[in-house]
Amino acid sequence: GSMNVRETRVLDFSGDFSRYRRQIPHYGFGNLTDVKVSEPNTPYTLIQNPTGRPENRFTFSKDKTSGNGQFIIELFFHAKDQQKTFIIEYHVTDVVQLHNDVAEFYWKFIGAPRSVDIDKMSVALLLPVGAQSDEIKVWGHGPLKGDVKKINGSELSWHTTDLPKNRFLEGRVVFPLRLVPQGRNLTHKDALASILAQEQ
Repeated sequence: GSMNVRETRVLDFSGDFSRYRRQIPHYGFGNLTDVKVSEPNTPYTLIQNPTGRPENRFTFSKDKTSGNGQFIIELFFHAKDQQKTFIIEYHVTDVVQLHNDVAEFYWKFIGAPRSVDIDKMSVALLLPVGAQSDEIKVWGHGPLKGDVKKINGSELSWHTTDLPKNRFLEGRVVFPLRLVPQGRNLTHKDALASILAQEQ
């Protein structure tokens, strides 16, 4: 019931910049661990004190000031009127809810509001193998011009363009419980009928 995430973020900088912040609200999962950051062919080093914003370094912390808090990953670099590609990887525990009748994955791939618009966004999700395509149901929430695709019983995708800074993109998937036999996030309730009604 856990998930490995790899985000590739391509940013166009206009001006002089030295920090990028990725914020992940702590909601709907157990913990976030094993954070790694890099640019292509350039791994970043985790540090505790970012004084002076040293290049090719990152920090990882949790802000607990509201609700369940949020995880914060800050990248330090130098960019001036150029494009940079950042790769952020992490592990999320207990992200799949196990209902009595179905397993559910519900994740906000990009939140809102943000400081910048997104020109193009694509998400690929790989489920554990072992289900037929017709046993998987998938939805996307966000702009109506987005595409949601069920490629087969384990590969799903979401895609959208021109995502404004005040809009989010999230995905919801239900699939057989047998795909996550070691899942621990139990709800002890039937959920499929209500999920289908919501999405309808």
